[in-house]
Amino acid sequence: MPTEMWGAALTRPRRPAGQASARPSLRANVVVLFAPPLLALVALALLAVVSYERSDDQIARARQEVLRLRALATAAAPVEVAAAEERLDRALDESRRARTVVGLGLVGALGLGGLAAFRVNRRLVRPIRAAEAAAGRVNAGEVGVRLDPSAAGEIGELATAVNAMAEDLDRSRSSLAGTTILESSPDLVLVVGEQEGDGGVHAVVRYASTAATVMLGRPSAWLTDVPLASFVHPDDRSKLAAILLQPGESPAGGASEIRFSHVQGRWIEGEVAAVDLRDDPSVRGIALFVRDLFGRKAQEEELRHLALHDPLTRLANRTLFTEHVDHALARTRRSPVRPHAVLLVDLDGFKTINDSLGHAAGDEVLVELAERLRTRIRPGDTAARLGGDEFGILLENSPEDDAGVVAQRIL
Repeated sequence: MPTEMWGAALTRPRRPAGQASARPSLRANVVVLFAPPLLALVALALLAVVSYERSDDQIARARQEVLRLRALATAAAPVEVAAAEERLDRALDESRRARTVVGLGLVGALGLGGLAAFRVNRRLVRPIRAAEAAAGRVNAGEVGVRLDPSAAGEIGELATAVNAMAEDLDRSRSSLAGTTILESSPDLVLVVGEQEGDGGVHAVVRYASTAATVMLGRPSAWLTDVPLASFVHPDDRSKLAAILLQPGESPAGGASEIRFSHVQGRWIEGEVAAVDLRDDPSVRGIALFVRDLFGRKAQEEELRHLALHDPLTRLANRTLFTEHVDHALARTRRSPVRPHAVLLVDLDGFKTINDSLGHAAGDEVLVELAERLRTRIRPGDTAARLGGDEFGILLENSPEDDAGVVAQRIL
């Protein structure tokens, strides 16, 4: 799952279809946390109302009795007045006790409210904030994020989901890095799977790296679900089939070279190596690593050219000249039709030019002479610098008279 989708996924942790959660919901958590203090407040309020009403009634009756007796003080007995005053004192005491109970109840209610707030903060607010922060960190691609999953209800499920996705991200970090490396590699990577079709089972491309655009001129999406043989040279398909049959084994002749078709109609030579990843659940196919041989062959050709040619004049060197002479003599021995001629050319006074004008001037003279030799001979002939100011010319299938004509053109 891409990391940008993980934060959204946290809003509802996944559970198997048809299976209800065994933990209470957030609503049940809130009811459990707030029900005790609310019930206590309601009970204290009812107690306060009953106590106040009862004490007020008693005080009112006692005062009326005392006032009545005092108004009739001349006729009332002292005992009755004392009893009325005693009842008034008891009513006042009950009123004070009711006020005390209400005050204690308010203090207790405040304590219960604070306890409820503390429990809400510890069991709901802090876990939710921690989960939101963790989700943001996971969404940003950070690994190592873990939450305490011991909370009850959906908070615990949310923490478990965050931990699971963080672990998935941690496990996939290496594969994500590997994917980035593959996408930036100049070598083409193909994942090949099997697909049944007309005529049996065919090898089909399941994945192609972005190097397909540069190497084959086709975007990687174009190659997806395309039969592999459709863009492989017909002469190389049997070789490729052998590679797919035994991936990972080195061929008898060394690395396998397969030609792939370019969108421009030319063939691209590639060195192919195969790795069997069919048992890997994230791949389930054979991975082909294709290295473009164009650059390597160009370098090999350049090295070969430098090994057989003079770097200053770009003419053949003594090694290549001797090789051409040997080939000409071998052909003459097989069919002696026309002879071959060899001209040797050197520069008189070349040392004087180097000593008086410098080696740069001497090099210019050698380059000019090489160009004259190159333009005075036929396309099939060979001009070479044998060393220093010595040059050689091989005129194949040329009699002595033709060699004299060429010598005159050079002079």
